[in-house]
Amino acid sequence: MVWKGGLVSDFELRFQFRLAGDNQAGVQYRGQDLGGGAVGGYQYVLRTGPESMGSLSDEKGSRKVLALGGEKVT
Repeated sequence: MVWKGGLVSDFELRFQFRLAGDNQAGVQYRGQDLGGGAVGGYQYVLRTGPESMGSLSDEKGSRKVLALGGEKVT
């Protein structure tokens, strides 16, 4: 799902999730539609495992992993 209804100001995103087994999901935000179903931008990674749970990445960007779970990013 990609929002195309205009620019979005600052926001706070809250959600609940459940992962079963060795699974992975992610929430992309402040991204750009790259066409063909691809989106680039920040992604909050939801994955089983203590180091990767809640990590932040730069999907399709040059910086890749910005922070692992438990680290802070400003």
